[in-house]
Amino acid sequence: EVAALLGPVGRVVGPDDLASVMAGAELIVNATSLGMGTDGAVPLEVALLRPEHVVVDIIYRPLVTPLLAAARATGCRSANGISMLVHQAAIAFTHWTGQPAPVEAMTAAVAPLLAD
Repeated sequence: EVAALLGPVGRVVGPDDLASVMAGAELIVNATSLGMGTDGAVPLEVALLRPEHVVVDIIYRPLVTPLLAAARATGCRSANGISMLVHQAAIAFTHWTGQPAPVEAMTAAVAPLLAD
């Protein structure tokens, strides 16, 4: 469904298609739970990463997943899921209270996560 929202540039691929898709990709998003454990699992072949990639792993614990570590070692720009966590909470806050979300306070509340 997410791929369909992206129109002609969005598609779901299997492991056999990953190399060709990553060759033409600019943004790589991991939306799986791989990387949350201690097994060092990554959702793709890290040798396919290029410095031109922007890699987002929406996991926020651990802050630096094996995928993000590999991306950074390759020179990719990268981000974890902390910002998504805060902004999803902000939308929920506004929805349920009818008030603007205190995004700065919410960001400060997750600061302990950033220190780990």
